[in-house]
Amino acid sequence: MRGNWQVLSMLQGFTALGLDSDEWVRDEAEVVTMFQLKVLILMFLGLAAIWVPPPIVCQNSGACEERVIRIPSASGESALVLQISTERNRGIVSVRDERGIEVQKLTCPLLRDNTAASPDELAAVREQFLRQFVVHDLDSDRHPDLAGIREFGAKWARYCVWLYDPKQHFFVKDFLAEQMELMTNLEPLAGGQISASHMGPENTWRAVYRITGVEGSRPERQLVPVYSCLVEMKPGGEKPSAVVVARYESGQAVVERHEAGKMDIRAAIDRCNLSRR
Repeated sequence: MRGNWQVLSMLQGFTALGLDSDEWVRDEAEVVTMFQLKVLILMFLGLAAIWVPPPIVCQNSGACEERVIRIPSASGESALVLQISTERNRGIVSVRDERGIEVQKLTCPLLRDNTAASPDELAAVREQFLRQFVVHDLDSDRHPDLAGIREFGAKWARYCVWLYDPKQHFFVKDFLAEQMELMTNLEPLAGGQISASHMGPENTWRAVYRITGVEGSRPERQLVPVYSCLVEMKPGGEKPSAVVVARYESGQAVVERHEAGKMDIRAAIDRCNLSRR
């Protein structure tokens, strides 16, 4: 995933996190429509790509059917059941205990920066919030966190993020979660790092951040930049003109610019990957 980020970025409008097989998640069977059955048959035959979600239409009611995800007990924490649904311009996550009692209700404003969203746009993002909702350890603390798409395009997505706080035994939206929500194509990396990326057509870039913090400080945890790479494109967006790499050392950026006159886009992105090592 990390070595082929240039390919993945092109798909991340739908599966930027790509974590639906996470070790914590047990996804309940959803209400199966005739269309979904056809998609499942096609997938079994190898004719449907695994990253394409079935387009369920829910414009009329403004809400899609519910999805249920179970989080098994781990690390001394109780098992939880997530009931995920949508309503108008909101994604809703009802967090319940094993007895079915709601212990927390989380809401995600969909297309929150677009006050003039059309019914079709809202229907599309409701579907993505429901179908692409993921449970994954985003902050490298060995506890499951939550992320649901709040807006997306052909090659990008941004998420509502909730991080699990083992002290309070609740999902919280702290400063770190708010930073993650601003990132395009959020991707957790090893060693407490997070990346954001964007794929053209004018400029392609990737940035890597490290989660840092000290208990008792404010904010207690935050993202600080580690590395970034920008592939500048020539007018028209067909060929790269330069690769600009920035590394951050003691809060200072060290920038290197490499001319890319003889590179194609694949070679330029490979240069980004090599520069990170």
